[in-house]
Amino acid sequence: MGIVYWRDPDETLTRCDHMVPWGYCDANYTEDAQDQRLMSSYTFMLAGGPISWKSKKQPSVSLSTTEAEYYALGIAFQEATWIRHVYQEIFKPLNNPVLIYSDNAGAVALSENPVFHNRLKHIDIRWHYIRDLIRSKIIRSSHIPRINNGADFLTKALSRMEHECCAKFVGME
Repeated sequence: MGIVYWRDPDETLTRCDHMVPWGYCDANYTEDAQDQRLMSSYTFMLAGGPISWKSKKQPSVSLSTTEAEYYALGIAFQEATWIRHVYQEIFKPLNNPVLIYSDNAGAVALSENPVFHNRLKHIDIRWHYIRDLIRSKIIRSSHIPRINNGADFLTKALSRMEHECCAKFVGME
């Protein structure tokens, strides 16, 4: 098993139109019964293989699954902003936002809809900066089913079949 990258043989290395970064993010809400802290993770892809990934137990306790996933989305947006800058330095300016897939529809809706959500007012305002990135068309979030989330195996134990499927999504064959 290893990481597999691909390149369209008809494209030149300087053009790279087919190579656009995208990512997956996920959170594991309260699986650790001792401290109730969440695990958040992301995986960013380019040319069919992972270029950046992280899995980390967070220092805060989340009060809902939406908050946990929104927190993970915020961390992934930070990484996506950095990846976008590096990509533009190496290749060319990106005309479209970097797309990040999340398996939590509530977190995706919260990131895209700037209306006040009374049930989520406890979320720290510093994470709402992702709305500014979406409005600026720098990064975009999108819902994806859990089974297709390439960051899922970084946050929780999966069955062998689920793990192999997840590894395949991130170019590890």
